[in-house]
Amino acid sequence: MNTPGAPEAPELPPVAVVGVSGAPSQYFHYRIAGTHVLIDREVPRLAGFQLPPVDPTPQYPPPQTVAAGADTLFDGTAYVLGRQRRLRCLGNAGVYELSINGVGQFLFDSTSHLLQLGAVLPSNDLAQLLCGPLLPLALANRDCFLLHASAVTTATGSIAFCGASGAGKSTLAAAFAEGPSDPLADDALALAAGPEQPLLAGPFPQPKWPDWGAGVGGAGLPLTALVELVNDGSDPPETRPVAAAPATLTVIRHTIAGRLFGPDLRQTQLEFAAALAAATPVYALHYRQEMRNLPLMVEELKHHVA
Repeated sequence: MNTPGAPEAPELPPVAVVGVSGAPSQYFHYRIAGTHVLIDREVPRLAGFQLPPVDPTPQYPPPQTVAAGADTLFDGTAYVLGRQRRLRCLGNAGVYELSINGVGQFLFDSTSHLLQLGAVLPSNDLAQLLCGPLLPLALANRDCFLLHASAVTTATGSIAFCGASGAGKSTLAAAFAEGPSDPLADDALALAAGPEQPLLAGPFPQPKWPDWGAGVGGAGLPLTALVELVNDGSDPPETRPVAAAPATLTVIRHTIAGRLFGPDLRQTQLEFAAALAAATPVYALHYRQEMRNLPLMVEELKHHVA
């Protein structure tokens, strides 16, 4: 991560996503979470993120190969393309090999150059995989982490809601968005390391939105507050501040693709999470998940956070 007074890091090359050949004749240019992404085919689902064509088209060699004896970072099941599938991730010296049963194999290195091995995927499937786990893992190598969170902008800043699946993140964000608030994210919120604290990195595709829209922006601004939803039966709902150490764990727990990180990336993630927890107020909203409580939850949060 950058530190105050440190020289500005050189701009990294784009994330390049290629197919079986590894030598595409044309790239389509996208800007996702503030990062240039080159894809060797047009992805209609990502139309809102597409930029003018790259001229001339850059050529990249295939990613490095994972060395023999690479660490097994994850070997289990994950929900991918509509069902649970076996997912295996190997890593060694910044090089990752990701295998998804029934889908294919992916290689990428520390420059986040992705190579798809196996059958070429349909465009919609590729878009789904890019949003998770491929781009979250590639962007993490750039000190840009994605939180499984919904978020809104308000008159006082940007507020993110994280929690377990089904906790009501989207519902609560939508309730906040009635009035002087706008939706920022509905499933994935990108934050990048900044000179002094993590900042909003820019729009990331939101698969839960019909047009996979890019939100309202906010790139380069800090997050005003992070709220974890805790459905423990508390009635009426209660907002409690979270101290820095447990807040760091909250950020880590809700990082997309965090289970796939190797040791070096886990250390970077820890530093990132600690910086975010130190700079951003973190709260836990304890509640009973009933629709009648939604207005009470909104008012409770507005009293303490917004």
